[in-house]
Parts: sequence; C-alpha cells; structure tokens
Amino acid sequence: MLKHYETLSKIFEYPKQSYRADIKEAIESLKDSYPLASQELKELLSKLPEDLYQLHTSYIQNLLKFKQ
Repeated sequence: MLKHYETLSKIFEYPKQSYRADIKEAIESLKDSYPLASQELKELLSKLPEDLYQLHTSYIQNLLKFKQ
C-alpha cells in the first residue's frame, strides 16, 4: 500500500540516469488508484528532456526559482 510513496520519492531526488524510468514506474504504480496523478506524471515525462545534462540543467534552474 505504501509502495507508491517510495516510488514517488525517487522523482524528487536529483535526476540520475534512471530518472525517466523512475517516473514511468511512478506512473504505473499510481494508474489504478490515482489516475489523475498518473496522467500528470505522463505529461511531465513528455516535457522532460531526454539528455541527462539538459535534465540536470532544468532541475537546477527550477530549484533556484523555488528558492527565491
């Protein structure tokens, strides 16, 4: 029952090579019980850069926006 919390926590960490796979895992774990959240994650995934360097850059830029 709490497995989805562990799965979701991975997408709030600094992006690793497995980041896109972690989001896909979260989408799957949420799709039955939380379909709207699953759909939101699908949309997020579609907007994320494929390149890990670009993903890191986006992550840092957004983190800095929240700190202001």
